[in-house]
Amino acid sequence: AGISKYKERRKETEQRIRQARENLDRLNDVREEVDKQLEHLKRQARQAEQYQQFKEQQRIKEAQVRALECRQLDTELAGLRDAIVNNETLLEAKVAEQRQSETQIELCREQQDEANARLAQTQAENYRVGAEISRIEQQILHQRELSERLARSHTELADQIAALSEDIEQDGARRETLAQDIADIEPRLSMLSGDDGERQKALADIEVALAQWQLRWDEHSRLRGETTRAAEVERTKIEYLDRQAFDAERRREALSVERAALDVTVLAEALERMSADHDMQRAGLDTLGDTLDERKQTVQATQEQQRGLQNALAQLRNDGETARGRLASLETLQHAALGQEQGAAQRWLAAQGLDHTQRLGEVLQVEAGWETAVETVLGQLIEAAVVDTSAQLLPVVADFAEGHLALVDARTGDFEVAADSLASKVQGPVAARRWLASIRVAEGLDEAQSRLPTLAVHEAIITRQGEWIGSGWLRL
Repeated sequence: AGISKYKERRKETEQRIRQARENLDRLNDVREEVDKQLEHLKRQARQAEQYQQFKEQQRIKEAQVRALECRQLDTELAGLRDAIVNNETLLEAKVAEQRQSETQIELCREQQDEANARLAQTQAENYRVGAEISRIEQQILHQRELSERLARSHTELADQIAALSEDIEQDGARRETLAQDIADIEPRLSMLSGDDGERQKALADIEVALAQWQLRWDEHSRLRGETTRAAEVERTKIEYLDRQAFDAERRREALSVERAALDVTVLAEALERMSADHDMQRAGLDTLGDTLDERKQTVQATQEQQRGLQNALAQLRNDGETARGRLASLETLQHAALGQEQGAAQRWLAAQGLDHTQRLGEVLQVEAGWETAVETVLGQLIEAAVVDTSAQLLPVVADFAEGHLALVDARTGDFEVAADSLASKVQGPVAARRWLASIRVAEGLDEAQSRLPTLAVHEAIITRQGEWIGSGWLRL
């Protein structure tokens, strides 16, 4: 009948239906498990919301504490800055004193150099005078030795001249003897001229004797010439030695005069004066050395003091850097205290385009010393966002579901406030100042207690330290 294919389709359809039922059963199981998990997650969400609320309160309290610490650190930082300025002034004064000491040291060094130069000059002069005296003494000794040598040479030359004179006299006597012999021979020659042979022989003998005599005469003449020349040479030497002796005598006399002019006593006195001057300069040099040592000690003490001041300055700078870091972290906490970090209120303000608006704590200008009192009275209102008109945001305030939100109109202006009210200590939005107008101020608890009976029912009084007192209540 062609129904087999329908049976197949029926089986497939039934199988799909079974699978769908199984899937539905599994889905029901999963849904039950998810419902259980959702209940657990809801409990956790409620616990998380409570934790967030507690955490927000903790953050606000910590921010208030950090704000107080920040104010105290500002005071300490101002004191540290003043101390740094004073220390820098003191350091500059010490540096000026050090420079003055260095200038004095340079002057002392220059004086010491001048004294050393004078001392060296005096010593050089002493050495020069001593060397000149030694040179003169040696010249005198040399002249004495030269005079003795010249005297000895003069005596020897005189002996030689005497010997030569005796030789000349002997030669003259022999010449006279020979002349006498010739005179005796000539008459005999004329008498014996007849006998030529004998005479010629005798003449030859005589000529030979004459030649020998002539030779002896020439030799004598040569010796005499040499003796004469030697005598001339010796005479020249004697004259030269006499001139040298005369020059030496004259130089000796000049040296004697110069020595007399120099006067050893005067030189000794001059040497003593130079020695005294040298001792005085040495004493002055020692004094300058002592002064220099004292100045060095002073400079070292100044340098030690300067190093101490530099270390103190470095410590103060480190403290300042630490304070700046802590101030930065406190400013971050202050931003958190002002509600400027991410949270439900910040997200709502961002949704309204007000996430960059200033907070009341940023725009208020409080008279120094009354910050704690203002923060105590305003409380969480200090983190209120400053807007143009808070009334315009009333329609959208219903969208704010969780967290803390405060809005303050930015309008400022003057209005009549009592001179002793907390509003007179503050400049800023009128709404915040009206809030503070009913709060009176007092310097301390005694003054607050004495003025408490004069307050109206809606008024309270607060001290500089934030001690807030009202009719029948007290808040610290």
